[in-house]
Parts: sequence; C-alpha cells; structure tokens
Amino acid sequence: AQKAAAGDLAGAYLELETSIAFAQILARGGVLIHALVEISCDMQACKSMRLIALQNEVPPDVASHAVKRLREASRTVEPLAETLRSEYRVVPGIVDMFFNPSKPSILGPIQDEKSAASEHRFRSTVRDFGWLVGSTRPVVKANLARVYKCLIKASDEPYQVQKMQYLEKSLVPPIKPMDRLLLHDPFGYILAKILLPVYPGIIVRYHRRATDLAGTAAVIAIREFEQAEHRPPTSLQELVPKYMPDIPLDPFDGAPLRYHIRPDGKWIVYSVGPNQIDEGGEQTKGDPRNYTDSGDVVFCECEVDVARERNRRQAK
Repeated sequence: AQKAAAGDLAGAYLELETSIAFAQILARGGVLIHALVEISCDMQACKSMRLIALQNEVPPDVASHAVKRLREASRTVEPLAETLRSEYRVVPGIVDMFFNPSKPSILGPIQDEKSAASEHRFRSTVRDFGWLVGSTRPVVKANLARVYKCLIKASDEPYQVQKMQYLEKSLVPPIKPMDRLLLHDPFGYILAKILLPVYPGIIVRYHRRATDLAGTAAVIAIREFEQAEHRPPTSLQELVPKYMPDIPLDPFDGAPLRYHIRPDGKWIVYSVGPNQIDEGGEQTKGDPRNYTDSGDVVFCECEVDVARERNRRQAK
C-alpha cells in the first residue's frame, strides 16, 4: 500500500506476487489450516492488485508480468484433495482421543467446568459401552474414512453444486427420534456431524480463490488493453494473445469467464459462482461461500467505488 501510494506500482505488484508465492509455499503439504491461510492471503492480494490496476496507469511490462504470475499461481495451487488427504491422516488419532477421556477435549480447551465434565462423562460412556451399539474404534474409523473418501472425491473432481448438496444433506443425513435404536455406530455419527459441516464451505472457498486469481488476471489485462487502445475490449477474445495467452476458465463450471459491458458503460468480468447459475453478472447479496445464495462472482471497474464506500463507512 505504501509503494502504491508513492507511485511505485512495480514494487507494489512485486510484493503482492511474492505474498501469493510465499503463501503457496507455506501451504504445500500442510493440513487444512494452512490451506485456509493460503486462500485468505491469495484473495486479499488479488483484491489489492485489482484496485491498483483500476485506480492507476500500470506500466505495460508490470501488467503483463502480473497476468503471467497470476496464471502461474492458478496452475500451481495444491489440489484441495491433497490437503484433505493430509487432514485425514490425523483422524485415527482423533478417534483414539475420543475413546480416551483422559486426553484433552477434541473440541479444544473448555473453560466451562460443567461442559468439560459433561464431555468427560460422554467419552467415558463411549469407551465403556460404545461396543454395545456398534461404536468400536475400528467401526468409527471406518465410517469416518468413508466420509473423508467422499470429501476427497468431491474435491478432486470438477465442482458441482449437486455434490455440495450431497455432502451437506445426504452424506450424514439427519435421523428421526425413532431411528436412534436402529442407527449403527451412533458415536461415529456424532463425530461426523461435528466434522462435516465446515467442508462444503471450504470447497466453495477454494474454488472462489481460483476464481479470484483468474478474474484478477482478466481485470489487469483489460486495463492494459484500455490504456493502449483507449476503449474497453468488446470481448475477452480481443485480449488474446497480446494481453493474455488465453481466456481464463471459470472454476465453477469450466467455461470461459463471462464478460460484457453494462448499459452504464462499465465492463464486468464474472463467474457463475457457487450456485452454477449464470445470472448475467448480478452480484451476490449473501455469503459468497454459500452455494445456495443467488448471484455471480463479479469483477468490475466499479469495484473501486465499492471499496471507497466501504472505507467511508468504516471511518464513520
């Protein structure tokens, strides 16, 4: 930010590109928390790169280099499936801890003594009587392995909103009160219910980060085109091959990113987003990690106005 304010756009972009590269090194071969740090870092860096491009005349060599680095970063991101495989390696230890009430809480430090005592009693019950209802350690581990196998498969294949629905609603379905006596491995069910809810949102966020990398490259290329031609491109194809080697694909449906010029003259680049419905560049009004919310993931020259309004509200 200091370098951009001082007019050193090359230096500002170099630091942002370095932050993306460093975050990827940090996350390589790590567990889920490392991937989440990488995703957050990449998205923040992308946002800064877009705002600099939209507010300044970025030198052509700097813009071209940034587009190249963003495309490289998109190709070298570690697959989420690999991260989940690393995450699954600690699951047997979690199960062993679940069956051992002398170990620390599986939910982290519990300050409330009543809650800690309640969890201790529950884990003692699991250890002493779990086998009566089918919840032995091997059975719990096998059932959690099935859950992780589905998560890894969903992460390893092209994104589909139906897969998110399956993970959230069908993989570990809710049970009715009368089903409890018929449920095999109730303790494995409870563990799966604790672990599973966060993962659909993480898968969406992983693809949203890929969308940010692709969309930011397109925004910088469009701005480079505008500076040279004194007009916006009529289509993204006009950017190829001088400003971009090809049109980036939408991580949410595999088609090229969409582009059009609005009636007010402002251009937008957009992805269909987590719900996989092309809504013509209508921005989401909900949580961008929620696959059920309407709206597209939009990159627009009006992003500067949005950021300025947000800063104004925060200052107020």
